[in-house]
Amino acid sequence: MTQSKILNAFAGPGDQPKYIEPREIFCCDETSYYRHKNEAGTYKADTELDIYKYQVRSSLPLSRGSRDRFGSEQIVIFDILDQENGLSVVVGEKKARLLFDRETEKPGSYSVLQDRWFPKNFYLIENVKRKEAFVAENSNPTVDIDEMLNSSSRLFSKIKKIEFVYINKQTGTLPMIDKEWLKDARLVRVDAVRVGSVTKQIEIKDFVLPEKSTLRKSNSDPNQR
Repeated sequence: MTQSKILNAFAGPGDQPKYIEPREIFCCDETSYYRHKNEAGTYKADTELDIYKYQVRSSLPLSRGSRDRFGSEQIVIFDILDQENGLSVVVGEKKARLLFDRETEKPGSYSVLQDRWFPKNFYLIENVKRKEAFVAENSNPTVDIDEMLNSSSRLFSKIKKIEFVYINKQTGTLPMIDKEWLKDARLVRVDAVRVGSVTKQIEIKDFVLPEKSTLRKSNSDPNQR
């Protein structure tokens, strides 16, 4: 993958999917908000950031029936569907969660929900000869209740339909994903592997509270800003 160029990568923050929204960095009560909202100050915070690296876990021919095993996981290509401006790949994933695997995070309903917006693995199709690759399109995630309820099962399986297109709003027109391009294509799965963490202090001088609160009031605390 180091020699292949991803043709439809996001160009910058302005090209991020619409469903990724800014996150609040702190909250304060309503009285403090109105008392200090027009005052400039210094914002300081101690943060702990997880560090991840991307690692290719699997690479298999882009054809029906192709499968691969790695560790306690297995993936198989069930079908390849033509669509306008690209194709969809139907992939089955199966994973046996080992009882004493220290590298595997304990699953839960929240982790399943979090992976919908910030997945720790993604797929590409790569043409090694052309040194070109397309990353799967981001779509508005939906919550699968059955998946959340079964998130702690020892044997976990799911089916994904992964879309690859050569025309989108982020990048405009790209080389066509046609039969010629797909002839030497492979499906690649890339995982984000946690390698450590770092603690860092953030300091923002001349920090001013926004004119309007960005946090919706909750029923439990109507005075929170």
